[in-house]
Amino acid sequence: MGTPLCVVSFVLHCSQYDRVEPNARSAVYLYALLWHLGNEYGDHMKKSSIRVLYVISTLRRCGPNQVLLNILRYLDRQQITPAILTLSPEPADSFVPAIESLQIQWASLGLPRWHGMVGKRLRQFVDEHAPNVIQTHGVRADWLAATVLHGYRRIARMDNYPVEDYRMNFGWLRGSLMVQQNIWAWQRIEQVIACSQSVADQIHPHGIHPYVIPNGVDTTHFLPLDPAARKQLRHQLGLPQAQPIIVSLSSLIPLKDPLTLIAAFLKSRLAQDTLLLLVGDGVLRQACERLTADHPQIRFAGRVNNVRDYLQAADLFCSTSYTEGLPNAVLEAIACGLPVCLSDIAPHREILRYNQRAGVTFPVGDVPRLTAVLNSVPGWRLDVMGKAARAIATEHLSAEKMAAAYQQLYLQIGRG
Repeated sequence: MGTPLCVVSFVLHCSQYDRVEPNARSAVYLYALLWHLGNEYGDHMKKSSIRVLYVISTLRRCGPNQVLLNILRYLDRQQITPAILTLSPEPADSFVPAIESLQIQWASLGLPRWHGMVGKRLRQFVDEHAPNVIQTHGVRADWLAATVLHGYRRIARMDNYPVEDYRMNFGWLRGSLMVQQNIWAWQRIEQVIACSQSVADQIHPHGIHPYVIPNGVDTTHFLPLDPAARKQLRHQLGLPQAQPIIVSLSSLIPLKDPLTLIAAFLKSRLAQDTLLLLVGDGVLRQACERLTADHPQIRFAGRVNNVRDYLQAADLFCSTSYTEGLPNAVLEAIACGLPVCLSDIAPHREILRYNQRAGVTFPVGDVPRLTAVLNSVPGWRLDVMGKAARAIATEHLSAEKMAAAYQQLYLQIGRG
């Protein structure tokens, strides 16, 4: 199956293209795109019993798109034919190579955010290909589905509780407007899916009653290493062989509260002989570095694409988040057999409810309590806790189980 990029490349490099008026270029682009997909993608879709179109802003590397990738990887392609439509141009850091490796057709409208024609172009694309089911995630895609895709069977995926998430990430005013917009859209879409029971419970007072399909992790990719392989991996990453390593995998932003983790670690006895490894970047990076003051037992790995390596090289995972949906970072950590030390929020408790031996919790933002927890780590049976953590992933929260649940829903809705 060809990729839509080939026709886009043809249009953009056509010798006559520069002579086309700017307002007409989008029309040329879209016409060529629809022609290509009508000949390849459209015919292919019709061969499958249920055609599912995922509409999202972009395929940039982020948690919600990782969930989408995990769903796509484990769908039965004999029963479900998936395709993706993005609204805006792809960033450099994108899941496009992974999507294409799965031989999944995708296309992009290539429009800026809130372009005046996005609704019309989206409706034109959808009418051209007539999918059985449309699934969206994200404020913009959900809003467009609610406003211009009437007459189609629509699913919206909730990746967080927006009242907490949006206001912390975007500020009270902008965040509150986004909350209202997203809730308005969800109230008008036939089926809303929550990524955790915790998120579903939180959104109920807003008149939305989602179906719950918990996020899942690819347990064939995220898995523990034997001691020899782990030793070699630490060497490759430039990490100490003998020291215990605590890893935190998150953006350095207020919502994730990395400052509490750093402060508690520095006050704990672990700061003498344990390495704290912070994987991620964000607006609090400089504040975190000032707090550490070049402490030799704290390292910043920055934003990386090989997060699995850092998880497999570590001994313990820690998250200090104020709010989550059902966090991929925690799921990936437990799949790698890491015991977890988690802030006491509902989604974290939901994960540990499957097996309490997998980790411990501490009050959100409580430096003294987290310090006490870290001081107790040397007495933990990390091997026993790690096996319990891995079992949660393989038995309850795997990508295969998640994809099977979505597939069942697609079949039910698509044939309804």
